[in-house]
Amino acid sequence: MLVDDIMTRGVVTATRSQPLSQIAGVMSERKLGIMVVVDEDTGRKVVGVLSDSDIIRKVVAAGRNPAQMLVQDVMTTNVITIKRESTVSDAANIMRSYALKRLPVIENGQLIGIVSSTDIIRSLIDVKKALLDLALRF
Repeated sequence: MLVDDIMTRGVVTATRSQPLSQIAGVMSERKLGIMVVVDEDTGRKVVGVLSDSDIIRKVVAAGRNPAQMLVQDVMTTNVITIKRESTVSDAANIMRSYALKRLPVIENGQLIGIVSSTDIIRSLIDVKKALLDLALRF
């Protein structure tokens, strides 16, 4: 099974120059643990990620005012990504190695989706159900 088979398309994104408080509001409203930060000019080139833990560690715990900050002040720029043609097993191994819950999916340097640990678990459950159904037919 490939990442392309299980990834979420239509990813909600942010840009570096957006106010942090605005993006934190979007994350809260949509119950997102991460926002992929894309280049303002292309709108699809990944330049960073902003996670709820980034906001907690770099803003709240540090006593900083989010109303006076931009996404670029807090985002992580060393982004680990994966390609759509990678296997789900590859994605799981990368997530485990880097202690990540989500991976932006890219194609030709452009964001096309995101895959989460929950997506991987769902795919494994679906495979196990299919195998069980097959076994019960015999």
